[in-house]
Amino acid sequence: EMQEDGSLSAFIDADQISPYARTAMQWAVQKGLFSGYEDASLRPSQTASRAEAAAILTRFCQTELD
Repeated sequence: EMQEDGSLSAFIDADQISPYARTAMQWAVQKGLFSGYEDASLRPSQTASRAEAAAILTRFCQTELD
């Protein structure tokens, strides 16, 4: 779910995002690059899979490089 204002409050584990990554995660959510998982989590302590990283990069190229 895209949060227009970059708010992370809709995610159940937003409080687990490291302070250094919070602004970047807010930006990524606001831009629609990352929308979280089906259970409304972001899973900030887990590593992104290759497919997840590819999807994020593809969305970045489609939205930011046009």
